Amino acid sequence: MKDEIPNLKDFDQRLRDEANEEPTLEVPQGEPTSKTQIIAIYGKGGIGKSFTLANLSHMMAEMGKRVAHLLTKEFIEYFALDDDFVLIEAVAPPWLVGEPLGDTNLRRDYKVTIVCIKPDDGAFTYAESATVLGANDLIVVAGHRADIARFADTTG
Repeated sequence: MKDEIPNLKDFDQRLRDEANEEPTLEVPQGEPTSKTQIIAIYGKGGIGKSFTLANLSHMMAEMGKRVAHLLTKEFIEYFALDDDFVLIEAVAPPWLVGEPLGDTNLRRDYKVTIVCIKPDDGAFTYAESATVLGANDLIVVAGHRADIARFADTTG
């Protein structure tokens, strides 16, 4: 049986109705109503959205949940190696484009390391101090959770 095409007008109205409901602090106790649960965190820049979502994702992963930690314009993928050290995949932020990585002071200023890159027109390869990023290059960055969150705030 093929998946039915959802009625987006009904979906839009359901979301609008839900957004107009008064929020509660009640935590649902029943089983999830679908396999995929979506959590969105919204707010102005610099209020800790990245840090909050990183911690929430880690907590859910510890509970045995498969977590896709995606932040608009920030992370493409997020992988926790342990309680505090993570890898992210992201599009190179504009301020890193066109300059050798060794000249960016990335490690000094953000305490993160670009481990590898995928040029817009190529395959993943190691990042070196002489590597110059292009505007659409993907980067894999390693660091402590709080440092990655700080770095992510510069990418959006």
